[in-house]
Amino acid sequence: MSIKQNLDIAIEKSLYNEIIEGRWIPNERIKIERIMDEYSVSRTPVIQALKKMQERGLVVFTNTGHFYTPSYSTKDLKDIRNLRIVLETRALREIKQKDIDVDFGLLYGICENEQIHSKNGDNILAKRDDIDFHKELVDQAGNSILSDLHRRIQDRFMIVNYSFAVHPLKKHEVAYNDHTKLLSLIGDGDFAGAEDLLEQHITWAYQNVKMYMKDHI
Repeated sequence: MSIKQNLDIAIEKSLYNEIIEGRWIPNERIKIERIMDEYSVSRTPVIQALKKMQERGLVVFTNTGHFYTPSYSTKDLKDIRNLRIVLETRALREIKQKDIDVDFGLLYGICENEQIHSKNGDNILAKRDDIDFHKELVDQAGNSILSDLHRRIQDRFMIVNYSFAVHPLKKHEVAYNDHTKLLSLIGDGDFAGAEDLLEQHITWAYQNVKMYMKDHI
């Protein structure tokens, strides 16, 4: 891998972290010069990183030749919620149908990290753990197409979630409890209960974001 490609990836990861940190404002022009100065890089890797993020739906490239942060409506948010429920419950059904041995060690490990980071007051790492849990849960189905679709939808939810909503550490405790209970239901073979809990969990997150969006729209 070339040095230039390494810079592309490093900048993309850094900008992704900015989203998680809540530094992005909806429909804001992304200033390339700011990124160049902040990360001490040339223009080329910044453009390449933004193009990769555009492919994932994390940024928007307009006909004016500028990159912007995405902006979503409450209807968009509802559509994203509905698709997340479809994709994540589909993963559970495939796990059941294929009788897949779920990597509970990996998933419980992510839960434990979320709890530790929450108790230590590290909101950013707790957010990453929450994202990783849902990603890894879907990946357990062993369906690369499903995983790819889920990542795209999850990225869109992440954008609107961390652009609008406030995430006190106590919310991570709620998420941790839901995640561990979900794994317990899967381990017991109660996939119907797991699907119900997963839908409630995603809807809870949706309602939290929607509440904050009303103050901005």
